[in-house]
Amino acid sequence: MQMPVPTTPLPSVQGFTFTVGSAIAKIDKLLFSPDPGHVDELLTLVLQKGSPCETDHLRCDDQGEFRGYVNTQFQLGGKEDYIKRSDPSKQSTSFTQVNVSVAARRHNLCNQALRDAHDYSYHTGKVVTVDLKAGTATVGVNTRSAKVSTITCTSCKYSKVLPSGATAPSKCPRCKKDTIVTS
Repeated sequence: MQMPVPTTPLPSVQGFTFTVGSAIAKIDKLLFSPDPGHVDELLTLVLQKGSPCETDHLRCDDQGEFRGYVNTQFQLGGKEDYIKRSDPSKQSTSFTQVNVSVAARRHNLCNQALRDAHDYSYHTGKVVTVDLKAGTATVGVNTRSAKVSTITCTSCKYSKVLPSGATAPSKCPRCKKDTIVTS
């Protein structure tokens, strides 16, 4: 007698809807499976910081916005481990994909929704889309009057906007060189 395969339940975070799509593109061409402990570490970081972020071994990248959604992916390679693909058309470093609506990114529970959606994507190999549940409101913040500064690395082109009063790092977080310019 064959036992039924347990299914991974869809995430449930107040104020959000989760939709499962097709298989992650090129998931069958993943260079290697990530260490589950490293995945847990990245999931914890996403809950704390959102996306993008990185650990020593893995990263969560924003791949761009398309039609009101930001494509976020967990990928092999982080601060300590650079993964070189010899043939990008036949090799992949992405092992999760979550498309989150721009409106959902403004919600105060977005990091929890992102974490749970990436965890689901990791366990199922499927693309997950995160939207605000109908009728959910987000607090609007007027950032026009807020003073911000931008740090840019002249070596690797890393760039990040810092809020007013934040201290700029002396070294680039990505390449670790003393090549940060503040504007």
